[in-house]
Amino acid sequence: MDTVVELLTAGFERFLDKFDDLPSESEFLAAVTTWARELALDHVTKRREDTNNFEQFRHGGAHERNLDLRKLQPPPESMDADEWAALDEALRPCGYAVLKPFKELSQEDKDDVYSKSLTELYRPRQRDGLSPLDQIRVFEEVFPFFSRIVHFAAKRQLRKLRPSAELEEVDEESLQFQPGLTFARIQFECAESLTGPEWTLVTRKFVVGETDTELIENEQLLDELGIGLHLSAISRRRHLKERMEGALEKLAHSLKETGHLA
Repeated sequence: MDTVVELLTAGFERFLDKFDDLPSESEFLAAVTTWARELALDHVTKRREDTNNFEQFRHGGAHERNLDLRKLQPPPESMDADEWAALDEALRPCGYAVLKPFKELSQEDKDDVYSKSLTELYRPRQRDGLSPLDQIRVFEEVFPFFSRIVHFAAKRQLRKLRPSAELEEVDEESLQFQPGLTFARIQFECAESLTGPEWTLVTRKFVVGETDTELIENEQLLDELGIGLHLSAISRRRHLKERMEGALEKLAHSLKETGHLA
């Protein structure tokens, strides 16, 4: 706890200096969450590399051990065989769990998708020449991004098998995950897509992590959203769900327009 307090207090004033004017609640929550995450990642990365202990600060995870990312940077053809095997062993359960619902793919297809997804971690992106592994700072970050790569690769494989099927288009860039697309960046680029109360709703749900029960008891938020305080809890929950779905649809449309969603 002392380390957390020290980290937060050390840079909080510099963080506040980024704002020229008093930010809205949703803007501040998104920005401070992103800032705290980046601060924590920098601290964990430095401590792990300084002590050569990559299990430090680890909490959970099905994989046996965290790998040293510095040893995973070379391209596969020049990487140490043991490191490549360790990466494969760590990611295999994750990759095949994503592939499990794709029942139309044969085992051979799934093996091919997994293998190509693994090498995709090393493919430089067209716009900046960086591969996904070049940008990851802690090993735990690889799992959600690899899952996304496998998911889109599986959809592309399905399209080859069923060319007439209505599957969303997937381009080469979307097969690579994009570290850095934080909630704060989404809010900045899509600021006009939602109203202030809608941003507050989305932020409190997905950034702060408030439950539906907490949200339907937030009288100020309900009032701003135009949801009557006299309504029953069930009605408030239903109206809140409708407002959330509407906000997410608008946000998804805006993200597609800005090129962040395929």
